Amino acid sequence: MSDTPHQPKHAAHMAPAKPEAATQPAPARAQNPYDAPHHHSGGHGGHHTHHHGRLHSHRRTVVTVVVVALALVAALAVAGHAFYTSAQSVKAEAQEAIGQAGTQEQQILSGDSAGAQQTASAIAEAAGSMHAETSSPLWTAATAIPVVGGDVRSARTLVALVDDLAQNALVPLTGSLAQTDLNDIIGEDSSVNIDALNTLMGGLAEVAPVIQRDADAVNSLPEPRLEALKSPVQKAQDMLTRLSDGATTASEVGDVLPSLLGANGTRHYLVVAQCNSEIRSTGGFAGQFGTLTLDNGKLEMGDFQGLGKDTFQRYDVTPGLGDGYPISDAEYIIWPGAGLIPGDAGFIPDFSRVAEIWQWQWADQHDGQTFDGIIAVDPVFLQRLLGVVGGVTNEQTGYTLDGTTTAQILLNQVYIDYPDGQDSDAVFAAVAQQCFDQVLGNMGNADTAVLVEALADSVQNRNFQMWSANQDEEAALDRLGVTGRLNSDPKAPEVGFYVSNVSFGKIDWYLQMATTVGAGARNADGTTTYHVTTTLHNSMDPAVQDSLPLYIADPTRGEVPPRSAGDEELHVYMTAPAGGNISNLNVDGSYVFDIAETSYEDLQLIAKLVAIQPGETCTFTYDVTTAAGAGQLGVDMTPTGQGAQTVIE
Repeated sequence: MSDTPHQPKHAAHMAPAKPEAATQPAPARAQNPYDAPHHHSGGHGGHHTHHHGRLHSHRRTVVTVVVVALALVAALAVAGHAFYTSAQSVKAEAQEAIGQAGTQEQQILSGDSAGAQQTASAIAEAAGSMHAETSSPLWTAATAIPVVGGDVRSARTLVALVDDLAQNALVPLTGSLAQTDLNDIIGEDSSVNIDALNTLMGGLAEVAPVIQRDADAVNSLPEPRLEALKSPVQKAQDMLTRLSDGATTASEVGDVLPSLLGANGTRHYLVVAQCNSEIRSTGGFAGQFGTLTLDNGKLEMGDFQGLGKDTFQRYDVTPGLGDGYPISDAEYIIWPGAGLIPGDAGFIPDFSRVAEIWQWQWADQHDGQTFDGIIAVDPVFLQRLLGVVGGVTNEQTGYTLDGTTTAQILLNQVYIDYPDGQDSDAVFAAVAQQCFDQVLGNMGNADTAVLVEALADSVQNRNFQMWSANQDEEAALDRLGVTGRLNSDPKAPEVGFYVSNVSFGKIDWYLQMATTVGAGARNADGTTTYHVTTTLHNSMDPAVQDSLPLYIADPTRGEVPPRSAGDEELHVYMTAPAGGNISNLNVDGSYVFDIAETSYEDLQLIAKLVAIQPGETCTFTYDVTTAAGAGQLGVDMTPTGQGAQTVIE
């Protein structure tokens, strides 16, 4: 791999010359707070005496063990049926509770708070019954059974924490929901009811310590010996970890959310529309900029303008020189074009850093005006919201944009129907503005639960990203997963896979991207290694590439000599998880070039240039090793127009 980074053509750098050939020990388990104490005595007061010879003492011990073992077998023979019956009873109650939990979820999402409260009481009653059953002497005796006794203790712990969750988290939380219906949060005028939101967030914050307590308890359980228990324990650990993280996040975000919504003074945000059809690491070329005002929960959207495209002001971004944003040496080497124009700042995959650059560039071109925060969205985000609030028809173009058509129209059809770049950009801006107006004007009439789900999907897939100029707010937003920061937490590892178009055409509607993470293999030092595969597929039909407008497919552009008009030319940036690394990288593609292997924000970073012809697939296979004690490996990818796919095996 080359040590000298390859530089983009638009930054006046030459293209590459030729393509390359195609744990630490586990910590001791803390005492489980849900286990009943077990006392073992060896005579009166637990003291052994040795007045006889060693051999006689040894024989006596052997005899004692044999007698105890025989007694235990006899007891189990008598109690076996009773224990089996008890276990079956607990299993039946557990299945009933699971069914009730599913019912309750639907009740909460549909706004039936009273029904959800009644169901919570029923779940709590069942959980209490299970806990009482598994606390009986019969179950206590079963914990002494060799080999499987530990699994019996784990089963008791699981039941106990379900009881704790039901009594001390689920019942109080549904009580809070009964006071504030989800549908009360968004008003008919699409304003946010801050008081109702505070009640909901406060309820989550109150139960956060309970959920954390139970998460710690289940995570301290040893690995079960019985196969039948392994899956429930793992599921409980995963579920409680997510619940704990969510409740803690709600507590932290709840402290700053009113300010973000303008409860303590009007807030002004810059809204950036990223175009995934000219893809950048954070989502797409930033071609349209608008303003959003929030005053005590009431939203007002300003007009969009083509700052990044129309003014096209270029900066000297050499570190320490010129009039440009002072990007770091590492950023200048890896992404020399990132500060040249606002549209290209998104080459850097860390959205929070990109937002800082946009803030500076906007202020430089608008008499020092700054914003309280910056929000980035894309047509996929708009499509999800239009699917909730209803579609809209544009009279000028005849386009009907709804929950299924919006992304394709804005990212592809506009550029086909309006082949001149300036015309298509103007149409894009007008149609996008109409979509935003439709969303903001009709959120109050939407199902709040469905709206929240659409927002959550957009955050998870980076179709909605937000940065706050206030450090405390930014930290809370980061906990919410909305800031687009590169992950620096070794305990919650993520491998990053980001792409940026360097042919500078609107071609990336045809890009399909997917990553599959294999089952992890635990290493002797406590680290875990995963085999990962990422595919980049150019789905363009080779037969139509020459008929497409040059704004989409131009055979004269690109960093390497194009082989066809529909070539996808992409910079690929891979980041290792914090405390981990990427190794054994192999790239199977017809055009692959090295750019750099370095580090960024203390993460290993590998950069490549690939060119993919219509119908071709470029496949990256690599191993990712996480830090000792880390959780399941996740994936962070650039959001594409057709939705990047992740599969965790």
